[in-house]
Parts: sequence; C-alpha cells; structure tokens
Amino acid sequence: MHDRRTGTEERVGVRADGTPSPQYAMPATLSADGTRVAFRSFDDALAPGEAPDSSGLYVRDLDRDVTLRLETAPGTELHDEPVISPDGGHVAYVAAPRLPDGTRAPANAYLYDLRTGTSRPISESVTGGPVTDAGVRVSAVTEGARHIGFGSGSAQLVADDGSDDGFVRRLR
Repeated sequence: MHDRRTGTEERVGVRADGTPSPQYAMPATLSADGTRVAFRSFDDALAPGEAPDSSGLYVRDLDRDVTLRLETAPGTELHDEPVISPDGGHVAYVAAPRLPDGTRAPANAYLYDLRTGTSRPISESVTGGPVTDAGVRVSAVTEGARHIGFGSGSAQLVADDGSDDGFVRRLR
C-alpha cells in the first residue's frame, strides 16, 4: 500500500511471524480511513493457526499490524473479490456454494461482519437459496453495511427478469 501523503509504502501481505509473504495479496480494497485492507491470498501463514495449503480472504489492520482470516460462509468454495465497507467493519465477497447434489453453483455474494465473525448470504434467489443460473459480482458496501451493491445476469434474483442488472440489497 502506498501512502501519497508521506510517500511511504507498507506491505499488506505479511505473515503472522512478521516476514513478507511470497504470495500476492489481491484483489484488495481499503477502508475509507485507511486502517484496514481486505484481500485474497494463497499464503497459508498470514494469520496465526492456519492449516497448511489453505487460502482465503483476509483483513489486515494496519494500525495494529494484525491479519485476520475471515471465516467464510459454510459450504462455499472459491472465495474472491473482497470489498470492505468504508468503516472497515464488514467485507462483502463472492463464493461458490455447494448445492445439495454436490455440484458447485456459480458465485454468490456474502457479507462478513468483523464484529461478530459471521458470514451471511446477500444474493439469495427469490425462492430463498443461492442463485444457480449465473454468477454474482459485488461492487460496493456502504458504511455499516446497510446497503450492498452487486450485479448479475441471474433470472433468479428478481421474478421474470433475465437481463444483466445491478442490484442493491438493503440490510437491517
């Protein structure tokens, strides 16, 4: 990360022991105050206690020099595209859910709450499960995660709609 004000750079991909990660830390997004960065990495040593050969989504607290691995939604794979909220308290991301028949659905959108340590789906179909006909891409999360913007060509997000559209999910 480059600080334009000071002209300094700070590494985001740092292992739990303080050494630089040999893996990339991207895609990455930054909270509005610049204190937290959400990113994806294939390094299995960024957070304490990680299992070998793991990869995942992370949030690095730049003030405290601590990296947290996000506990993504159960039954999902291929976690990607983290988007952190302006206040740094939530991360929206996409992941492919496993369906009851064992197949993998296209990417769906989820929201991770850093305060509670939980993930929840945000791109549920009109019938109440994951969308299965087209992938979803997250584009924005508002402060406090009250609104999440995402796009998809799924015909399952709105009844009788099969075109590529942008959506805003309002959360309470």
